Amino acid sequence: MLEDYNPIFGKNVIETLSEGMYDNPLFLFREYVQNSADAIDAAEKCGILKSGEGEIIININGNEREISFVDNGTGIAKDNVARMLANVGDSQKDRKLNKGFRGIGRLGGLGYCRKVRFETSSKDENIKTILEWDAKLLHEILADKDVHINASDLIRKITTIKYVPCENSSHFFSVTMIGINDNNSELLNEGEARRYLSMVAPV
Repeated sequence: MLEDYNPIFGKNVIETLSEGMYDNPLFLFREYVQNSADAIDAAEKCGILKSGEGEIIININGNEREISFVDNGTGIAKDNVARMLANVGDSQKDRKLNKGFRGIGRLGGLGYCRKVRFETSSKDENIKTILEWDAKLLHEILADKDVHINASDLIRKITTIKYVPCENSSHFFSVTMIGINDNNSELLNEGEARRYLSMVAPV
């Protein structure tokens, strides 16, 4: 047992868990669709949705270099957003029942765009929570060998959260990749995305 010492998870852990996890950028479509499918399954289980009412909408905007994934599943309550979207590898999902369960897939987008924005609200809550990860700042910090920071402090530095009013009947979750990198333009190819999803999507 290691006593009198607290191990540190350095900043490079975040790089490994984002762009270092996969060799094909198209995996992002699978990861975000998996999360949406799990949220829809949960919404059906608790009676928010009837079977067949779930929707996952993917919007690829080549002009703005943005991709968004929106579902009408359970959403996340305001008080749970920071814990569920800023913690890493702390998923409460059941790996025997859910399609995604490690709590790291949502970080994948950080390796391929300038910002990743999460927006969500849960039923009977008139607040929409917006949490953003600044991928550009993340990579600047990772590239600076003079910056020594642990993974938790790095997450606090590159994330922001805010709350805006919304209808209390809303329940949704969306993730938007903003400013897709020039060298990842294949993500903006709708045909390639369709083909990939036809092979791997859990729907």
